[in-house]
Amino acid sequence: MCAAPKPLIVVVEDEKELAGLIAHNLEGAGMQAQVYDRAAPALRFLQKNFANLLLLDINLPDSSGFQLMEDLKKADINVPTIFVTGNAGEANKIKGLEMGGDDYVTKPFSYPELIARINA
Repeated sequence: MCAAPKPLIVVVEDEKELAGLIAHNLEGAGMQAQVYDRAAPALRFLQKNFANLLLLDINLPDSSGFQLMEDLKKADINVPTIFVTGNAGEANKIKGLEMGGDDYVTKPFSYPELIARINA
């Protein structure tokens, strides 16, 4: 009997240490993590591969998380998305949710809370 495949979570986060900690916690919770530090390679991956969820920072070196969301919509790629960002302003939260984000988590956050939000 084969084990069910682990959910694949794409993490787009340019802070390498944080990205590594997120990936470690996801894997500890029984998920796979595919990490990118820029929007462009994440977009290319998502154009060719299925992901169960996207964890998306807003401030990226080559684009913004908001732009990546728009690019995904234009490509008709619908992946559940949780913004994970230091941008705690209400306007950014509203924008992220209105453009299709499923949740919005501000840094710093606890990993148990992040895993709970992913599972929800």
